[in-house]
Amino acid sequence: TTTITPKRIAHSPSLQSLKKPIIPKEFGGKVPTVIRQRYLNLFIEECLKFCTSNQEAIEKPQL
Repeated sequence: TTTITPKRIAHSPSLQSLKKPIIPKEFGGKVPTVIRQRYLNLFIEECLKFCTSNQEAIEKPQL
């Protein structure tokens, strides 16, 4: 009897290991920096679901 081993799957980098952009504090505005950073992170997480590469998912929300 032979057992069939599953095919190897490449590891995908986790969201924590990706270099997320950080909004500089010099950017003033009516919306606090913490809130802006939180929404940028949410947009990046959503873009990771449908973008072809992680780099594209990080660049797209910044446009």
